[in-house]
Parts: sequence; structure tokens; C-alpha cells
Amino acid sequence: LFAVTASFLGQLEISTSLWGTLYLKDVLNVDPKTLGATFLSVFFLFFAVARLLSGFFIEKVGYVRTEKLAVAGSILIMLLGFFLGEHGIWVLAASGFTIAIMWPTLLSIISRAFSQNAPVFMSMILSMCGVISIFMQFFTGWINQNIGPQWGYRYLLIPGTIGLILFTYLIRYLKKKNYSVD
Repeated sequence: LFAVTASFLGQLEISTSLWGTLYLKDVLNVDPKTLGATFLSVFFLFFAVARLLSGFFIEKVGYVRTEKLAVAGSILIMLLGFFLGEHGIWVLAASGFTIAIMWPTLLSIISRAFSQNAPVFMSMILSMCGVISIFMQFFTGWINQNIGPQWGYRYLLIPGTIGLILFTYLIRYLKKKNYSVD
């Protein structure tokens, strides 16, 4: 369940860098060599700043609450960016701030849940995430090709929402089984 949840949430990070510039090029008619490259640079600037500065916030708010806020925030920011169309490019890039928080926070939750066995479970979970991600990226490409390029990137809202639902269920399950997660 951790691997599936992490895979759905990881799609937000991976697919922004893989599909974001194609969305800008194919849907918004933005030159990928100029504005598209700038979009990715700004996304990863937000991403790096969040990874650098979010530790104190995460410790103060708690891992579980932070993860829920980061995922919900990412979904809302992306919704707003898609709604604004061409004017939403920089809103989409700003999603890098919330997306960056998700992965390390989830890894911290895994570490807490499995404590001394965390390295074994984490290596298994990350390996399974890699395999699951292959299929998820293939499906995103299929959507882009068969349903339309406007949906290849927008589709991320679905894995993000499913990931949030799975995460909520996972945390309830772990708490019920007396695992320490926060």
C-alpha cells in the first residue's frame, strides 16, 4: 500500500518535468526552448527552495498533516493553473513548492512506521514504486496520444487525488495497527 500510494503521489513530481513542457508546447503553443525551459527552471527553483526550507515546517506541523497539506495544495495549485490557461503557467510552476515536500515527508513516515526495519522496507517500497511508475508513465503517454495533449498533464489531478485518498486510508490503517507515523 505504501508503494502504490507513493507511486500515485510521485506522479505529480515526475510527470511535471516529463509532461509539463509538452503541455505548454502542444496546448498553450509556448516555445519549449524559451518559455518552456523557463517554466521547468522556475518549477525546480520552487522545488529546491521547498526542500531546503520546509524541514522546520514539517517538524512543527507533523509529517502526516504536512503530507496531506502538500498533496491537497498541489492539487489546488494545479487546478488553478489549468483553469487560468496561458495565464496559469507560473501558477503551475509554483506547484513545485508543494510537490517537493511530498516525497521526503512520505519517506520520513515510512522510516517512522518501520523504525529499525525501515531500510529493508524502504528499499522494497522504492523498487516497487519504480516498476509501478513505468506503467503510470505509459498510461499518461497513452492519454496524451489518444485522448489529447491537453489531458496528458491535466490527468495528474487524478493520480494526485487517488494518492491523497490512499494516503488517508494508509494512515488510518497504520494507526489502527499501532504504528508510529507522526
